[in-house]
Amino acid sequence: MKPARFSEIAWALLLAACGGAGARAKSPSGPNDAGKTRVSEPRLERIMISPDRVAAISAGEPDPKGAVASELVMGREGSTRRLFFHFPVTLPNVGTLKSAALLLTRSSDVDMTGPIELHAMRVIDPWDAKSINWPLQPRIEEARTEHATVTPAGAKIVRLDVAEIVKAWPAHDPSDQGIAVVADQSTAAGASFAYISSQDRPPELEILWAYPDAPVKAEPPAKKSPVGMKK
Repeated sequence: MKPARFSEIAWALLLAACGGAGARAKSPSGPNDAGKTRVSEPRLERIMISPDRVAAISAGEPDPKGAVASELVMGREGSTRRLFFHFPVTLPNVGTLKSAALLLTRSSDVDMTGPIELHAMRVIDPWDAKSINWPLQPRIEEARTEHATVTPAGAKIVRLDVAEIVKAWPAHDPSDQGIAVVADQSTAAGASFAYISSQDRPPELEILWAYPDAPVKAEPPAKKSPVGMKK
């Protein structure tokens, strides 16, 4: 095999340093981009809201008096229970909803014996946390929300999707009266969630809101002074 000459080696090293034959360095913006409008990414804000009304009602067992229970039990066999939440929310006039979740913190009041399944529904009638009971409960309707499975070894904070419910709130429809949580699968013990506790996080609504940032206009190209022009 014929050894390569020095000039061939030097040429190969030069091409490698330049990124190969025909390689060109790309600048973030060229002269043709001057004066164009660049749209930046939307600004995201995480909004946390505590409920101003909470109630737990049951069929087949005595109802707690409004929202005075220290823990909320769901998915217990022989007890059909529903949770009701109302949030004092005024969403911004500008922007879009990216996500919304109802956060429920599991408490240690109940030792779970198996998984339960929960999902959120839309409350369409006015209700009072102090007088609500099973026979006189507000109507609820499906809102195409995702179902969440709660397991004994699962996360302490359960996130229930409520985006389909919250996204309608800016319209101020009188039939938007909050969020109901129902159990689709039950066990002998069910699962308990904190409501009034100094140790566990109470229920909260988490909203991720996107604000459209104002377009950023690039600076126009600097004008060059004529060269060799006679005054």
